[in-house]
Amino acid sequence: MPGIEMVKNNPKSRPDVPNTIWRWKNRDYSYTLARAIGESAFGGGDLTEIELALKGIRVGNPESWYQNWDDMADNVEEIAHNAEQNGDLVTSRDAYLRACTYYRLADHYLYPDDPRRLEMNNPFSRSVVCFERASKNFWHGVEKVQIGIEGGSLPAYLFTPRAPGRSPALIFLNDFDTTKEEQYFALGRAAVERGISCLCIDAPGQGEALRTRGMKFTLASETFLPAIVNFLRQRSEIESDKIGLIGWGLGGYMAARAAAYEKRLSFCFVWSALVDVESVFDSLYRLLSRESLVNTLFAMGFSDMREGKERLKGLRLNEDIVRQIRCPVFILHGRDDNLLGVEQAEALYNMVDAQKNMVIVEPAWGIGGILHNQVDNLHVAHQVIFPKVMKEFGMGVIKERMAA
Repeated sequence: MPGIEMVKNNPKSRPDVPNTIWRWKNRDYSYTLARAIGESAFGGGDLTEIELALKGIRVGNPESWYQNWDDMADNVEEIAHNAEQNGDLVTSRDAYLRACTYYRLADHYLYPDDPRRLEMNNPFSRSVVCFERASKNFWHGVEKVQIGIEGGSLPAYLFTPRAPGRSPALIFLNDFDTTKEEQYFALGRAAVERGISCLCIDAPGQGEALRTRGMKFTLASETFLPAIVNFLRQRSEIESDKIGLIGWGLGGYMAARAAAYEKRLSFCFVWSALVDVESVFDSLYRLLSRESLVNTLFAMGFSDMREGKERLKGLRLNEDIVRQIRCPVFILHGRDDNLLGVEQAEALYNMVDAQKNMVIVEPAWGIGGILHNQVDNLHVAHQVIFPKVMKEFGMGVIKERMAA
């Protein structure tokens, strides 16, 4: 049965998507850009600003990447500041959100020891600050919280619907190099519009947990997820018996693993499946640029690829783990996932004994959403995810709670 032995990961190098989305042969730079374009539909950017930033970028050149995104971020942050001073809080909010993305992109290919990462006013910290300034004018509830775990705490945002009363909640676990701020554009905003609270978290090795607290990656998500569930169950605005777990990419691996041990979950949604960590790590040199590879090793606490291969040897979800999951399991994967091949999703599906459902987004649908995490059309992900989530939470038709 698939999933017992190593699951080979052999994704396409050039997926069948428009050039607007997949700009270059370099799959790392192209995917990073595709994320920004996809998230622009939910306030994470503007296509004209993105195109202007790209004009001076030489693909594979991290210095040109940094400079152009940092310049665009500075410009858009100034727009936000001026609008704030003039009392136009909507323009200010929207511009701060775009600047948040552009600063994150500026930081993306800097090496861990780059002086620009170490200075106080670095691009990453400015990305977080811009998001927090924008959040002061959100039309729904938002609170930055700290979730205590053994050895420290995890920073997170709790987004809640505007309507009074208690709501069900989603715990959203990040992909490898995404942040809790980026999660808002990917799913958080869409959840609260449907009356669902969403807890977006920087787990160990991600975002602020890594940058400001020095917490390296742990894939043993069962060690920190119970504290997250405890936190939500103690919140008066959350329905304590309606807590679902969703993770994308590496977060999908952590979600499935955690669900095997945590029995208080309403369901587990694996958005872009990862079963065989060892196999994927072995292929990183083909998947990532040198800058991304160095940052990956840094986040995981490995000195080099040799140490990583040794420490991750045999690390995969197997039947002994997956068959302990008792809640419903949903899997969403793109046929042309350029980072995690579709065989990862198929292997996970075959191992699940609980109620299960798998959707593979096909090119023949003609609407995109075939890449990793559906970044080429996040609407496709939402149209698959939310009907299942709402049904499991026992929600009827929800009138979207949009800004006045």
